[in-house]
Amino acid sequence: MKNICTSVLILFMLSSLIFIKSIYAENIEDDEEFIVHIAAHNETMEGIAANYDVSTSQILDWNDLSSKALTEGQALKILEPGYYSRDDRSNATLDEVLSKYEDYPVYIYVETLNQESQIASLNGTSYVYGASVPKIVLSAFVLDKVSNGTLDWDDTFAYSDDIYNGTEVYAWGGSGIMQYDDYQNRDYTVRELTEMTLKNSDNMASNMLLYYVARENEAAFNRFTRDVYDATSYSLRVTAKQMAQVMRYIYEHEDTTVKEMMKSTDYDGEKLDAVSDNTYQKIGGTNQVNHASAIVEGKQPYVITVLSNFATDETLSNIASDVNDAINQEAVQ
Repeated sequence: MKNICTSVLILFMLSSLIFIKSIYAENIEDDEEFIVHIAAHNETMEGIAANYDVSTSQILDWNDLSSKALTEGQALKILEPGYYSRDDRSNATLDEVLSKYEDYPVYIYVETLNQESQIASLNGTSYVYGASVPKIVLSAFVLDKVSNGTLDWDDTFAYSDDIYNGTEVYAWGGSGIMQYDDYQNRDYTVRELTEMTLKNSDNMASNMLLYYVARENEAAFNRFTRDVYDATSYSLRVTAKQMAQVMRYIYEHEDTTVKEMMKSTDYDGEKLDAVSDNTYQKIGGTNQVNHASAIVEGKQPYVITVLSNFATDETLSNIASDVNDAINQEAVQ
């Protein structure tokens, strides 16, 4: 009898929640530009705003609300994620620059690294296959482990076929130089693996970092991805905003080793490295996507990520030049 009562109570609670959600959803306009977010238990408007890279004032305005208080199950209209910058940190000049590329298959996120950081975004929170760009996440985690003393740049690891087991791994071969080495008969230092991952976009080296450093410290790695770019775990599907946040972490770290490894790579002068200012870049590409993420140090430092399906190198370079010109012009005003 007790079990029956419990089951009835659970069904009643679920039915009530569905009813509440339906009431709120009925008040949401059928507008293709908006998505609908259903507020979860104890979820705050500040947290929702941060997740979608908008401001609370924008959410209040879109939903004709006067209070930030939320009810569980409440439906909120959110303008297409990443298409507009949050109004409390957006840069009108950069927004205008990015608007030139609205008809291109690109996903862009820019953030200045001064005290009052400003952002611009075009589809910056849309998920796409990141190709080799997420390798910066593994390199940044190495940096974190070295800085807290749980890993050393001179620690060594031996190649094993096991590095191809599991998910989020890169196929054998592809980009990189390790495959042409006598890799089965030698050890590699953490420094060597990280450098090949960044300078040569090496698939084998990246897989070794994933296997020996990330997966061997999975709980710490998941905390790292959550803290640095708000991802519950490592994935090759990423947003432009997420990769820009990883680049910001690398830039702000007191140990500049990883940043300097991106100063000179196999892809110098290409994609986002088309600007004259110092550029620290990580690229990624297949026959379907063309990506790059970079730290740029000019008159005003900033991070920029451009993901695309499939834009040319010239398009990425044009975006980089337009953004760089706009930021440098504002810096001297």
